[in-house]
Amino acid sequence: MKKSEEKKKSVEELASFYEGLDINRLYAFPNQSDTQQWVANVGAVLKNLDESDYQEFVRLSKTVGLSEIREERKKAAKEINQFLGRKVAEYKRYDFSYLDRRVEDYPEDITNYLHDKELRERCLDLLQASSKFDRVVNQATLVLEDRIRTKAGLSEKLVGEGLVNRVLNPDLGKTVLKISSDSDEHRGFCDICRGMVGAFRNPTHHHLTDTITREEAFKVCAFVDTLLSMLEKATK
Repeated sequence: MKKSEEKKKSVEELASFYEGLDINRLYAFPNQSDTQQWVANVGAVLKNLDESDYQEFVRLSKTVGLSEIREERKKAAKEINQFLGRKVAEYKRYDFSYLDRRVEDYPEDITNYLHDKELRERCLDLLQASSKFDRVVNQATLVLEDRIRTKAGLSEKLVGEGLVNRVLNPDLGKTVLKISSDSDEHRGFCDICRGMVGAFRNPTHHHLTDTITREEAFKVCAFVDTLLSMLEKATK
């Protein structure tokens, strides 16, 4: 089965689970086995489709399952219903065909080099513009920052280096996200993310510049794509 077909199958599964959602049962009986199985199934599908969407679903489902206040559970259940409705519609419109294209067959097509869905949606159109490529770096590093925050499940409004220092501590005993059990590899990833914030995020978040070329912007974007794929495999 082609990669695009696998994604489309996941979208169909998500749509089926969405159609089977009983909001009243979700918030009234969150700890029943059938409810928990539904949550687990939806989580598994979203994990395969998009990491950010998966993390948002995890956040909402925790409120449904752990809150002792019935109204909070009810609100979270309604948010899950709205969230899944939006995502099903979005995924049904999304073109996954790029996943089937081999880089060696289309070396000139930069879309082959970016696989993260959120990154593609926020950066591809900017990369095809004629100027102002600092916007690409701005959005790519913003996606990285947001992914670090959502993967860690932080409610704190930390940004930039403060966020990286909080979530990606070089000390394996203190870090929120563990990239690797190898302390050197883990520390190296933490240092890279800290460097991305200082060298690329901060300049394009606080200043406007026309000195960044399309090629430079694409290289940064492609490297962020690599970091996102590594983050997806991180353990909390």
